Amino acid sequence: MMGNYSTYYSYNNLWNILWLVFLIGVIALIVCLIYKFTKFGKESESPINILQKRYAKGEINKKQFDEIKKELMG
Repeated sequence: MMGNYSTYYSYNNLWNILWLVFLIGVIALIVCLIYKFTKFGKESESPINILQKRYAKGEINKKQFDEIKKELMG
């Protein structure tokens, strides 16, 4: 009598696959978090774009906008 080990091995393989999926998920989560919280995933804005946003928000007036723009343009 050899015994029936096929059920044991199929459960073992299932757990191995689940652990592999779990580990891949954890690694993907870590990579996403690193990408999100570093400058690697962000495009830097030009000074002119920042200036235009500040003007649009009302943080600076037209005179200040023109002066700063003139300085930035050289």
